[in-house]
Amino acid sequence: MTKKQWPKVKLGEVCEINPRLRRTLPDYSIVSFVPMSSISEQGGLLQTEARPFVDVKKGYSLFERDSVLVAKITPCFENMKTAIAAIDTAIGAGSTEFHVFEPQTKLLPSYLHSFLRQPYIFHEGTKCMTGSSGHRRVPEWFFRNLEIPLPPLEEQRRIAEMLDATSRMIETTKTVEDNLENFAKAAYSEFFSGFESPEVLLTEVGKSKDAIKCGPFGTQLKQADFQTQGVPLIGIKSVNSRFELSPWEFLAREKAEQLASYDVRHGDILMTRKGTIGNCSLYPRSLPHGIMHSDLLRIRVDNPHINPVFLLHQLHYDHCIQSQIRKLSPGAVMPGINVGKLKKLKIRVPPIEFQERFAKVIQASDQTRAIVRAKLKALIELQSSLSSRAFSAEL
Repeated sequence: MTKKQWPKVKLGEVCEINPRLRRTLPDYSIVSFVPMSSISEQGGLLQTEARPFVDVKKGYSLFERDSVLVAKITPCFENMKTAIAAIDTAIGAGSTEFHVFEPQTKLLPSYLHSFLRQPYIFHEGTKCMTGSSGHRRVPEWFFRNLEIPLPPLEEQRRIAEMLDATSRMIETTKTVEDNLENFAKAAYSEFFSGFESPEVLLTEVGKSKDAIKCGPFGTQLKQADFQTQGVPLIGIKSVNSRFELSPWEFLAREKAEQLASYDVRHGDILMTRKGTIGNCSLYPRSLPHGIMHSDLLRIRVDNPHINPVFLLHQLHYDHCIQSQIRKLSPGAVMPGINVGKLKKLKIRVPPIEFQERFAKVIQASDQTRAIVRAKLKALIELQSSLSSRAFSAEL
């Protein structure tokens, strides 16, 4: 079968980018306002606000209904904030940090939007950003010079509908994952809110003096020690991702043996020293023993009256814990929480049978989340494959 051949054109030839509004409105006409927060990272428009035209005609981006919006500033661009302006009014207004795309007659907005959501475009666009740190933007010329395949309109519609269907499945699956995350918080509240429990210092989690321990000092762990295989070195990114990100740094076994007192194993709670108290995760059974990075703290539970799963969720969700943290380390972020501060925390210890019942509920929820995450990963890979093949005329 002969591969279909579609002409390729520069996007600026078939689409106006950041066009001026070609009509005017009475000052008190209602328009749809789209703040950056209303643009989903999954490519959808979450909600709009009704505002009088007089309030937005200056200092904002103005656009026609069904224009395509793409965030141009970091980190919104890297996070793939894009949407079709499917608004209720003929005219919309929004942040000046949007690039606005108005397709001409040979290009459908839905096809353009699907094309612009390809990961390689965000990757290449990031390389072209200009401006100072924290205020870097993708320039208009990057999009103007992009080459886009231009099939017939009916084929554009078919491709867009197919990719949009996959996007909807991804968004639905993400919603399920978010609901499961909210379930853990609700379950903790249901089990323990208003429950009178004795308080003990966090030091009661284990008998060993190293039950609460900080990662090795910089002099003990140098860049030259990092390898591409061996004993995994566990850092902040792995903890923040709840170990969805696999370790990518390793130590030689000899070096790991020298740092044996900093080992991590299944059941340890690891906490980032540079984030909030909520940035902590349970080291999973799926990973081999590793060594923690200097930016982590380890809580090793060795007390028959304390369940590690319960303790982890108490650190995440208990208001009393959060209040103590604010007093021990003023401010929302703790730039350098240490072992001394952590040992001053007071935790609640309800009867172990309640903790274990809660842990079983959470473990069942986590198993469901693992299935949902696997489905989400498969859908994202499917969408990437479909997108690549669609815009190469292979579907």
